[in-house]
Amino acid sequence: SRGTFSPRSHEVAATRAADVVVRQIEEAEQRADGRLLEALARVLITQLHAVGASPGRLAMERVLRHLQRRRVLELLAMRLPATTDRLPLLELLARAGEVSAELLVKLLMEADDPPSRRAYFDSIVSLDVGGVLLFEMLRDSRWFVVRNAIALLGEMGVETADAVMVPLLRHTDDRIRVAAARGLLRLSTVRALQGLQAAIDDRHPEVRRLAATSYGLTGATGVRTLAARLAAAFEREQEEDVALEMLAALGRLGSADAIQRLLRIALPPQPVEEGERVTPRPAYLRIAALEALVRARGTATESTIELLTQDPDPQVAAAAARMR
Repeated sequence: SRGTFSPRSHEVAATRAADVVVRQIEEAEQRADGRLLEALARVLITQLHAVGASPGRLAMERVLRHLQRRRVLELLAMRLPATTDRLPLLELLARAGEVSAELLVKLLMEADDPPSRRAYFDSIVSLDVGGVLLFEMLRDSRWFVVRNAIALLGEMGVETADAVMVPLLRHTDDRIRVAAARGLLRLSTVRALQGLQAAIDDRHPEVRRLAATSYGLTGATGVRTLAARLAAAFEREQEEDVALEMLAALGRLGSADAIQRLLRIALPPQPVEEGERVTPRPAYLRIAALEALVRARGTATESTIELLTQDPDPQVAAAAARMR
């Protein structure tokens, strides 16, 4: 009837409009005009949602295929750091799958400013694609490429990556070992935690700190053995931050053996023979051990706290009084 359009007329109009937009995309691609391509992509994604399965869908899909040409995708990906609303662009990039992941990883490696690196990093994680490419990057000779791949696999939660990350804890490059420890802690699979726990004596303090953090987390097995290994590592530790993390980890383990070891650290040392002079541990370690005890056992530590309020070390006594 007069004033209405048939499905056929809708398709014809949509096809004509698509022809115009395709020409605009091709011209913007030739000029490397990422800003215009971004504007077109946003309008098209919005229109695609509005069209649904109605007439005009085929014309929209044809336009979107032009937006998924490799160079166009690259120009769109380069716009990610400059925009606050990335969702429409990410939706379009997700349609291209592994191609988009490859482009984003390339841009991440080339980026020379933190905001751009963060934008590309977050976009790769959001797309949740490129796993095969990231596994290949782990074998790269450049340390920063391996580091980025580890970080991405960890953020994406690719649990199967633990099998290739654990051996990297034995890498000669400290930076790669630190990255592997962070990635494994992010994954926190049983294999990841066991690999980390075995690195408690690594030569790099950050690896040791991350290894200590892994003790007492879900997936740990053989708590008694873990407590003994961690306590022995604590006695050898020279770095303050690492030692404090080890005490907190003993509290997380919470086993009877771990509690006894924390008590021996928190309480004043007792001489073995009469008249023997003993040197107590530094106050900050004793206070940290007490805090770990409280977190592990709560009100069951009241008698220990009460005893330490009378400690000869005024810092320990004051900390115990606060906890009481």
